[in-house]
Amino acid sequence: MKLGKWAAALFLALLVNTAYLAAFASPTVFYMSNVLLHLGLGLALAVCLALLLVRHRGEEWARGLAPAAALFFLSLLAGLWLTWAGNIFQNRWLLWTHIATAGLGVLALVPWAWRQPRFRNAFVACAALLILWPRWLTVWPSSSISWKP
Repeated sequence: MKLGKWAAALFLALLVNTAYLAAFASPTVFYMSNVLLHLGLGLALAVCLALLLVRHRGEEWARGLAPAAALFFLSLLAGLWLTWAGNIFQNRWLLWTHIATAGLGVLALVPWAWRQPRFRNAFVACAALLILWPRWLTVWPSSSISWKP
């Protein structure tokens, strides 16, 4: 698989993983496994994105990714610092910095993604999941659903 396809697959998997983390913030083994997966996906994506930008620097394709890549790099730095310092209450600002820069990176990626016909539909679906899944759970919490007759 080409590097661009790996980067796209990693990015989409990271969006879905982020949607799960945002929707189900609970101290379970499965949730914490997904936090580790989030770290691994983010690091792998950072390597792929850096290689792509270096290989294709100067091309319009790569220039279109530059604003989003800069924001994702800031998000990576915040995420690495959060990993080192710990996601504790005193570092809540760092978590919000990570979330905000990544969210702005996704928004900055929209114009570029919209021009990529093979990536557009998957990007829209994953971004919609990222936005709607956590919101759906706040509107329709699991405690209000009765499974017993």
